[in-house]
Amino acid sequence: MNKPKIYQYGYDINEVEQQVYTPQLAAAPWGYLCKVVENDQYGLSQVYIKKGSVFLLNPQDFHGREVTVYIESGQVSLKSEELMPQETLLFSADQINGNIDITANEDAFLYLFSGPPSSDDLREGIFKKSTVFNFRDQYWADILWTMVNRAYAGKKIFFKKGNNSSFHFHCQKKETYFVHSGKLLLRFRAGKGEDKYLAVDPGQAADIPPGLIHQAGGLEDTVVIEISTRDYDNDAFLVESEFTKMPQLNNHKIINKKLMQNNNLKLFLETNAPEEVERALQKDILSGIITSPDIMANGYIDIVKEMADLCKKYHQEIPIGLMMTEKDPEHIVQRAKDIINQIGYNNLTIRIPLGWEEARIIKELSENQINVECASGMNEAQAIVAANAGASYFYINSSAIKDMGVDPFKMVQNSSQLLKSTNTEIIVGGIRSKNMKDVVDAFLAGAHIVATPLDVLEKMATHPKTTENIIRFVNAFHQWGKQ
Repeated sequence: MNKPKIYQYGYDINEVEQQVYTPQLAAAPWGYLCKVVENDQYGLSQVYIKKGSVFLLNPQDFHGREVTVYIESGQVSLKSEELMPQETLLFSADQINGNIDITANEDAFLYLFSGPPSSDDLREGIFKKSTVFNFRDQYWADILWTMVNRAYAGKKIFFKKGNNSSFHFHCQKKETYFVHSGKLLLRFRAGKGEDKYLAVDPGQAADIPPGLIHQAGGLEDTVVIEISTRDYDNDAFLVESEFTKMPQLNNHKIINKKLMQNNNLKLFLETNAPEEVERALQKDILSGIITSPDIMANGYIDIVKEMADLCKKYHQEIPIGLMMTEKDPEHIVQRAKDIINQIGYNNLTIRIPLGWEEARIIKELSENQINVECASGMNEAQAIVAANAGASYFYINSSAIKDMGVDPFKMVQNSSQLLKSTNTEIIVGGIRSKNMKDVVDAFLAGAHIVATPLDVLEKMATHPKTTENIIRFVNAFHQWGKQ
């Protein structure tokens, strides 16, 4: 007879990672629809509408529920109403007797909150419009209530970087977080009083059922949209106050080494071999991985997934760069999202060869909160274009520039000056084994990151004289021991 599992804190610590997930996007010519969550108690969807486009609100999607439209940014027209940011429009299921047109007067993000019908009198043809109310300035965050006193509740929460909520649980409340922007750190307690930390990126969601002890903090300034069952003050049970610093909130190593802003000497590994990735991860010195275009012809999904699984295994979820060459902006954005979902790793960086036609693709990806690396930069002018397109990284191939008879480190120095007030980081790659000194020269010239093969990394850590001195010390120590 199998012995049943007994959990001291109600949940299996090895299963709480399943609470964080990435909802699927349905792209369309007008924008996209992301159904974040839909259960018996509530529903939440994110909608992005391009300027001048129309989104059709279909009554069949809500199964007899009432719906609140909340405008996060932009401006839309709905029925006879003009809705601005932080305004809501509530209407009953009976009022959706056909498709309702929502027209974007400018690019707009909006959220659809849905839940069981209320007893409120929403008279036929009359919609209930309001601005966001009940603003709460907490020590750790600012909270805007989008709806309250209904069977479900909605909030917009501004998590301030470095601050955290209390560590608490609910006996009745069920809630879902959706990260609109920034980066959220979640702490769950389960199993035998064990804590699990999970990073939640933009476009990801987390379900928090009753009884699961949880805490949230901002790794960056972060906006979270919350949907939950009705929120009662007497259903929040404190384990630790918000004035108690959330453990590991500032220990970025467990989340993403790219967040280590004080480290301007980041080392990336250039490889297509998972076994090389594991050897480097075991030394715990990497800040990222870059794969070469050759990987696209060799079952790249499985290879990158193996690399991603190794990063998770060693608790170093660092960026992994993957080259893409599609030309259609809409296609490549959806393709990038599909690859991220297929690999199951949120810290993928999409590498795009920089050119005039590719500039819009880079912009589209960055606007969809996907990290982009502009690959194979050959001059300073391209660095300017990369930064304006919103690229996270600008890659300079030092060997290729040397082969052209140009000093690559002068280009690095100039690009560093040009990009110093931007969010675009310079990667110097193409380091050949015989040119190990190029790593030092690249950093001295102002590179934020240097990407090297594994053999170069290994050579950087050794020197014949160091080895000689170690041997001399060990021998002297043994002689002393004999005496």
